Amino acid sequence: MAPSLRVGPIRYLVGERLRELAHYVRPIVSSLPEPTTRFVLFAHYRTGSTLLTSLLNQHPELRCDDELFLRFSRTSPEGPRAPRTLLSPQGYLEAAGRMAGHDVYGVNLKLYQLRGVLRGEPDSAPERFLQRLAGNGWKFVHLRRENALRLALSAHVADQRQRWHVRAGDERTPERIEVDVRAVLDGIANSEETGRAEDRLMADLDHVRVVYEADLRTPDRHQQVVDRIFDHLGVSAVEVEAGLQRVSSDDLREQIANYDELAGALERDGVDHYLSAD
Repeated sequence: MAPSLRVGPIRYLVGERLRELAHYVRPIVSSLPEPTTRFVLFAHYRTGSTLLTSLLNQHPELRCDDELFLRFSRTSPEGPRAPRTLLSPQGYLEAAGRMAGHDVYGVNLKLYQLRGVLRGEPDSAPERFLQRLAGNGWKFVHLRRENALRLALSAHVADQRQRWHVRAGDERTPERIEVDVRAVLDGIANSEETGRAEDRLMADLDHVRVVYEADLRTPDRHQQVVDRIFDHLGVSAVEVEAGLQRVSSDDLREQIANYDELAGALERDGVDHYLSAD
């Protein structure tokens, strides 16, 4: 008899696949209509995608789901990873769109998650996937954060504090923390590589480009950027208001306890220009 420890993982994997099949079937059985407009919010993590999603979802005709592929990158309670590959990644998104019940449907998509569900396919698979979506009428919004240091620190600090988002009105002042300098440098390299890959994938697709520093960092720019996106999606403009707020200070010395150590490492790696950028 096989060890009992294997029963849990097997049940988990079978259950995951059955839930996926149910996801495809449910909108067909329920005769749910397709949205008239579908779009992808393509963004790296810690770029303001949760904020932008919350702003867009204030439109009564629109629903934007948050990172549907994320769960396929997480570890199960029993130990093995959830099945990253999907029978039909595009079908998975389209089924979610029908179940959303809105005229306009969008999904927040991260490149690393897309690579996960396309695992085992050629390196060109993400490009082909996005091109197929475009061929089926999907539209695109590309959100970038240009300061790779700020992006890497945002991810690192959020992980340290185990606090990823703060609601408006929360007055708690974050404490200074000591960062792992090597982890931050690795995060910068990853952010730069991901940004270049995203730009290549978006180059031939009609899309609205949103830059965190110019469009989302301060609330006074929010209405302008969502109006551009609403126009791209063919819906009327509505007033929006942010429900999230920034937790980081513009002055990194107020946030990072070992700032001098970090600054020295950035200079040695030739990326200290990010210190003076917004």
